[in-house]
Amino acid sequence: MPHPLDAQESAQKLSVLRTVSLGMMAVIVVVSVGFALVVFYALDGVPLAGNRFTVGGVSVLAVAGVAATPVVLLVAFLAGRSKRAALVRRMNLDHPEVVGPEADAERLLNAFAGGQFTESAVAFGSALFLAILFHVISSPLLLACIAAIVLFLAARFPFARRVEGWFDAELTALQARRRASGTPPR
Repeated sequence: MPHPLDAQESAQKLSVLRTVSLGMMAVIVVVSVGFALVVFYALDGVPLAGNRFTVGGVSVLAVAGVAATPVVLLVAFLAGRSKRAALVRRMNLDHPEVVGPEADAERLLNAFAGGQFTESAVAFGSALFLAILFHVISSPLLLACIAAIVLFLAARFPFARRVEGWFDAELTALQARRRASGTPPR
């Protein structure tokens, strides 16, 4: 029996999800490299706004960016996980006579995609903010933070093995919950 994610519609959705994920990473890299070229070549590393407030010679804004990056990555991860869990929980409320296996597969894939978009959006927005901040204060520390966010997005990329592993585990858990509640199998 073929895997539910091998269906044409599911494969198309996963293709779009992968394209959007790659696009987000590419935009972050292009914007950051563009700003780096401006900062280091056009501005000779001189900050646009200056660095009036420093700690040990490092801009307070750069320190804040470095400190916020792990928090942002954790928030992105937890927001994505929470979104996926909420969408899966809503599936449990459906009447089994209305929803069949094809709909379960589609809704699980949509739950995965919703979580992926949520965590990617949080990370993407933060990376763009850090890129703009880098352009203003010219601190290379912020480029390292942006690189960490791009690595996070790459690690969370929706590769087939990751999607199928999550999908299979959630489908098994959904079926077990339905069996435990006395809902007949489909």
